[in-house]
Amino acid sequence: MSADIMTAFFAGFSEALAWPSIGYIIAGVVMGLALGIVPGLGGIVGLSLLLPLTFTLDIGPALAMMIALMAVTTTSDTIPAVLLGVPGTAAAAATVVDGYPMARKGRAAEALGAAFFASALGGIFGALVLAVSIPILRPLVLAFGPPEIFLLAMLGIASVGTIGGGDPLRGWASGAIGVMLAMVGRDPIHAVPRFSFGQPIMWDGIPIIAVAYGLFVIPELITLSRSGARISNVALPKNLWAAQMRGVRDVAANWFLVIRCSAIGTWIGFIPGLGGAVADWVAYAHGRATVRDSETFGKGDVRGVIAPESANNSCKGGELIPTLAFGVPGSITMAFVFSALLIAGIAPGPAMLRDHLDLSMLMIWSLVIANIVGTAICFGLTRYLAKLTMVPGFWIVGVMGPVVMLSTYAFSNVTEHMIMLMVLGLVGCFMRQFGWPRPPMLVGFVLGSIIESNLVNSVRMFGYEFLFRPISAVLALILVLVFVNGTIRPIYRNRRRNHPAKC
Repeated sequence: MSADIMTAFFAGFSEALAWPSIGYIIAGVVMGLALGIVPGLGGIVGLSLLLPLTFTLDIGPALAMMIALMAVTTTSDTIPAVLLGVPGTAAAAATVVDGYPMARKGRAAEALGAAFFASALGGIFGALVLAVSIPILRPLVLAFGPPEIFLLAMLGIASVGTIGGGDPLRGWASGAIGVMLAMVGRDPIHAVPRFSFGQPIMWDGIPIIAVAYGLFVIPELITLSRSGARISNVALPKNLWAAQMRGVRDVAANWFLVIRCSAIGTWIGFIPGLGGAVADWVAYAHGRATVRDSETFGKGDVRGVIAPESANNSCKGGELIPTLAFGVPGSITMAFVFSALLIAGIAPGPAMLRDHLDLSMLMIWSLVIANIVGTAICFGLTRYLAKLTMVPGFWIVGVMGPVVMLSTYAFSNVTEHMIMLMVLGLVGCFMRQFGWPRPPMLVGFVLGSIIESNLVNSVRMFGYEFLFRPISAVLALILVLVFVNGTIRPIYRNRRRNHPAKC
């Protein structure tokens, strides 16, 4: 079996570099980078445009192009997140927390250099894990049922809640509010409208783009419009290439953080239904909880850029594992890849790994090559992109304001969603003004439906004894430890601050 895998591994590499596959990979990279930069578009829009090509192209080049596009949207979405404080996709929201403050300090090139390099390493890590893990992880993915996914989602909210800094209780409360927002609309079990206030437009719930932009983009645009100043009042360094390389060195110096966060991203991608929007926040929370001098997180710490960018790109490799090995799409984007395979008459799952192993390896190599090519293109553009931080604030607001509004409308073609955006924008402004953390609220919103549906299914299948299943018990114990640590640690830190040790 190992000989067959090695043969398919090198055959996939040869096909990926051969024409026309390499041409389609480069085309997918260029298209994915463009979509990632524009807020509100991303991989779903691109893959929906490429799916019809599977009717006319050979399945190999078509999949190579789709994988390449999907891989780099979470690389270029960093650009607006760092430069403008506007996440290109939901998977870049955590990057805003430290990337945007770095840009305001004149360190945009360093932040982008670190983000691009960390993204490339994370993407390659996820692809390599995919290559070696498919035959190994089958028993593990089958062991994850509704109870384990419910507790894992709860653990994600609890971990991100600690981003609240000195008051994790506010972080957890913010996450709980996000879960409540996710319950607006028809419930997933009985399809009964909830919290809709009698408005049919609320039956489909609140779109994630309105929540993400309302909490993070609108407050920054209002701040820029009030000040009228540039994003950065610090002059850019004369040698922007050197600043980029400083970001690369930052990644190299934090290599263990890159590995840990890449592993987190791959693991979260491995669990169907979670994805990059969760992976980057969990990785950010992990980075903040495990590094020294974490007090600088949220104020322009490059490690706060490295952690989420490593995770959201490695997540792509993790999402491919259940898609290829078990025939279960790991995310919405993977559903398009799944559909392309079905159109070609290939059923994803164990039979695909047996009969079309070379095609699976082509997808893995497409993921690796796309990350390398996409990162190289982004590095070449950084010296020009960093200059956007010197543009007067009113120009940024004048351009990005309509883009954000139109992106929200284009997401579902519903005018009322722009009203939701403005209401949530006011909520985001108040939260920023009074020191309430916004990231846990977004994570709670993303995970809310996952938590609700899996909790209901867990109770129906096992009763409340689902907490005593082996993996569930371990996750529940970790969840309790996170809550206890988040409650006790601030008390201990305040006590040490008020009663410093005497020498």
